[in-house]
Amino acid sequence: EQCTATAARSNNQQSAIPCSLLHCTLHHIATDLFTLEILQEELRHCYRALLLGEQPRLPTTALTYRDFVRWEAETLHTQEERLSTFWQRQLGNEPVLLNLPVTARAMQSNQAVVHSQSVDFSFDPQLVQQLRAYARTHKTTLYMLLLAAYQVLISRYTGQERFFITSPTTVRDLAGWRNTVGYFVNPILLHADLQCEADGTLDFTTLLRRTQGTVTTAMAHHLYPYHAMLRQWHRQVPADQLQQGLVGFVFDTFRQPTIDSSSLFSEILVSGQQHLLEPLTLFIFDSQERLSGRIVYHTSQFDSAFIKRMANHFIVLLNSIVTN
Repeated sequence: EQCTATAARSNNQQSAIPCSLLHCTLHHIATDLFTLEILQEELRHCYRALLLGEQPRLPTTALTYRDFVRWEAETLHTQEERLSTFWQRQLGNEPVLLNLPVTARAMQSNQAVVHSQSVDFSFDPQLVQQLRAYARTHKTTLYMLLLAAYQVLISRYTGQERFFITSPTTVRDLAGWRNTVGYFVNPILLHADLQCEADGTLDFTTLLRRTQGTVTTAMAHHLYPYHAMLRQWHRQVPADQLQQGLVGFVFDTFRQPTIDSSSLFSEILVSGQQHLLEPLTLFIFDSQERLSGRIVYHTSQFDSAFIKRMANHFIVLLNSIVTN
């Protein structure tokens, strides 16, 4: 049987003021943020050309998403044993389940349906500058810094020193897929290890170096499909505890285009992710000018007050890191 669904749609509307509104909605199963940037830039290029009475000329892309699917299948065929062995070793033989505190009653109406909500929060501009400076000083990236801090936050809420964090990776920079439209994201499971050193202590710089090593090693094996990692994970975890074992961390860098025409304004709007496997996921959006955050959570486990406190604690933790 063949199943079809709408992955993208557009709607051209006339607003109350003298202008037209083109609203394009794309499902995340078919696009990533970089795809939105590509489509947005091409739309603006076509609009400028038409204003000048010219025929739009878009750069040609030699590789299509179908080419990527073929390349990915061939690559996995040649590297599957190596990748599978690595991830089996990473996940270990015993499950590590997070013991996050449950702050809301489980839904009584339909346990099979997962409902999610989100809480947004912002970063003070001075803190953003301090975080970027801290990352430069320690020769790391903002992603690594915030991921290490997130591990500390989760550890303090659970009292656990070892757990896994789901984080997406992209393969756009491999084999020339940089300007191809499609979904090029594959999440991986990162092992958070906050166990003390031999002297009984663990400072943040040591954790940061440890995190860098973990991510670097995992990235060398990130082509292994996420669903295969989850199958390995599911073999170890009781069915009624699957959603308790993981938390997510997403770091998105995107750029809004500069406005070069008073007659055209375009903007990328990132909607809340409402259907995530993990009961709690921290999103960080880096638009260069500012940082913003969003925590998406399952309402069957957490309430908004708890998540807002967690967001505040994360900001307090980051301020402590950069000042101490």
